Amino acid sequence: MTSGIEVILFDVGGVLVEVAGIDNLRQWTDPASSDEEVWTLWLTSRAARAFERGRIDAPEFARELIAEHGLPVQPEALLDGFPAWIAGVLPGARELLNDVVPGVQVGTLSNSNPAHWPRIMVELGLDIYFDTHFVSHQTGRIKPDPEAFDYAIGELGCRADTILFVDDNQVNVDGAIGAGMRAHLAHGPHEARQILARYGLIKARAKDLNTEREDDV
Repeated sequence: MTSGIEVILFDVGGVLVEVAGIDNLRQWTDPASSDEEVWTLWLTSRAARAFERGRIDAPEFARELIAEHGLPVQPEALLDGFPAWIAGVLPGARELLNDVVPGVQVGTLSNSNPAHWPRIMVELGLDIYFDTHFVSHQTGRIKPDPEAFDYAIGELGCRADTILFVDDNQVNVDGAIGAGMRAHLAHGPHEARQILARYGLIKARAKDLNTEREDDV
């Protein structure tokens, strides 16, 4: 396979889709907090981890998240607006997935939940681009825990260093590297495309081929 990569695994939120919920959490907790601080709050939240591992249902998640962080919102209101935390597909995401070279398996390794995953895959129509999924609420394993990466490697049945993983959180990138994967930080499809291109995993477009022919003349 190109550059020795057999599988590309994408994180979804922040790489392929826009997650608007980070702004909700920022306003409810500390409006001055950075994106990294808000994401750390979410990734380390007991309630969020339990929900995204499939351990608790949505109403219990809402109650526990509010109690855990003292959020100024009612459980019903939080849940009513929760699907909208996934704002939409980021510009360039579909083109990126379409442009992956043939012969490389494409999948997801993502933390998600029963409220967001159907919106991402069905409503936004991203499921058609993937061969496999390792999503936390289905596997019971959540990033950045080592078992999330080890499970994906075991299920794929290939060497860890033949897997390229792209995520928008450094703690998850570090976890993947620790498991032996080749992993990189990317915020959005443009940065993800640059990473894949460095590995030779993006198909050449017609205009690129024409340029190459002109250079050879």
